[in-house]
Parts: sequence; C-alpha cells; structure tokens
Amino acid sequence: MTQSYGLARYIASAPAVEDITRRGVDVRGILSNPLADPLVRLPPDAPLERLMRAWHSMVRAEFEITSGVVTLKTYAYTPEDSFALTSAILASSEGMINQVSSRAHTDALKFAEGEVQNAEQQLASVRARLQALRTTSGVLDPTRSTANNVELEGRLRQDLMQAESQADSLRASGGQNSPAFAALNTRIRAMRQQLSQLERQVSRNALDQQGSGWASVIDRHEALQAELRRAESRYTTATENLQIARNNAVRQGTYLLPFVRPVTAVEAAYPRPWLSPLIVAGCAVLAWAMSVLLYYAVRDHA
Repeated sequence: MTQSYGLARYIASAPAVEDITRRGVDVRGILSNPLADPLVRLPPDAPLERLMRAWHSMVRAEFEITSGVVTLKTYAYTPEDSFALTSAILASSEGMINQVSSRAHTDALKFAEGEVQNAEQQLASVRARLQALRTTSGVLDPTRSTANNVELEGRLRQDLMQAESQADSLRASGGQNSPAFAALNTRIRAMRQQLSQLERQVSRNALDQQGSGWASVIDRHEALQAELRRAESRYTTATENLQIARNNAVRQGTYLLPFVRPVTAVEAAYPRPWLSPLIVAGCAVLAWAMSVLLYYAVRDHA
C-alpha cells in the first residue's frame, strides 16, 4: 500500500516530469501543442508551477486503497503524444521503484556488514582476554585442572596408605635396617610432599602471577568462557544475516507490474463534435432567456 501510494505521488511530482524529459519526451512541447485550443494549451515559456498545473490536468494517477492498484490516465492532443507520455511514465516509475528497492537492499547490506564487523571485534577481544588469563595463570582450563588435582590427590593418598602399611609390616618384622625399608621411607616422604602441594592447590591457597586467588581465576575463566560462547553465537547470527542480505540484494524484491499495457488511441475522446455544440447552444439559449426575463422585470418595475 505504501509503495503504491508513493508511486502515485511520484507520478504527480515535478521529479517525474524531469525524469520523463531526460528520457527524450518533450513534455513542454506536448502540453503546448499548436493544435490545442489557445485557452487550454500551455505557453512554451510557462513557469514550473503552471507546467505542473497543466501536467495534473493531463496526467492522473488514481490510487485504489482496497486493491493497492494505481490506475494511470494520460490525455494529450495526439494519440502518439499520449502513448509516448504513458510509456515514459511507466519506464520512469519502474526506475524509481528499482532505485528505492536498491537503496533498501544497500542499507540492509551495509547494516549486516557492520554487525559482522562488530561481532568479529567482540569475538577477538574475548579470545585475547581469555588467552591473557591463561598466560598469567599458567593453566589452560582451571576447572579441569582442579578436577585432575583432586583425582591425583585421591590416588596419592591410596598409594601413601599402602606404602605406610608396608613400612609398618617391615617394622613389625624387624626389618628397619633393610634397604627396602629405607627406600620405602624415601618414597613415603616424597608422596607426602607431593600430597601437601596438591592439598594447597585443591584448597585454593595458591596464587597466580597477578596475585589473584585460585577461586578468582576459575570465576574469571568461566565468565570469559560464557562470554566467548555468546560472542560466537552473535558472530554466527550476524554471518547468517549478512548472507540473507546478500541474497536479497541479488534478487529484485520490488518491481512494477503493469496489468494493462498502454496502446495508441484510435478515436479522440475530446472534443465531442455533437455534444459540445449542443451544450454551447443550450447555455446560450439559457443566457438569452434569463437576459430577456431580467430586461422585462426591470422595465415593469420602472
């Protein structure tokens, strides 16, 4: 509806006259044809305002709200001029519609490209911050690292219990001075030292290079991972929208479809050779009768 109404307004505007003139149709020459009555034809040197009044009387674009169809009617002093005007108006209207459609597609494509660029910048920024966090903390995935440390701690505790049980057995059997007992004690001390280190990490007492706690490292890592997923989702959506905008720009979404093509008139509609003289004669007789009645009325009251 909006496009059809805009088309009707365009046909009645001065830019439409300029576009038609650029297409090689002499609008002023058609409206100032010497064959026309001097009372109605346009003077060759008429200003733009008078040209537009003559244009509105010769070219009419009627917009039907119910159907959205624009009906174009053109009047000229020769059939050839009327056909030329109609064909030029259709060509100019199609050019205007294509220009509006191209502008809309260009704006949509530019907006989609801007969204892709913003999404790329946001994704690169999140990835850079995540890489910086991994560099400063020295851990690729703190959550997984904590889980691995907990699992390793459990295995070390089990191995330590077995080693201590073996040491108790050797001590009970009097083998405190044996090489096996000394090696077993050395292994127990190493496992206790390693277990102590793991306990400090699991209990989140270790600090990274920036002085932040291990819990803070995990929280920042999880926050950046969530932000990274959102940035990737936005980038995917922006890329899909850009592809849709490119597809829409390739195909023509709006176009002018004439239901009835213009044809050259065969018989002139105006002036009407029989009706016009009768109308003039009737008006003359009516004026004469009123003049006579007025004359006698004035004379009788004199």
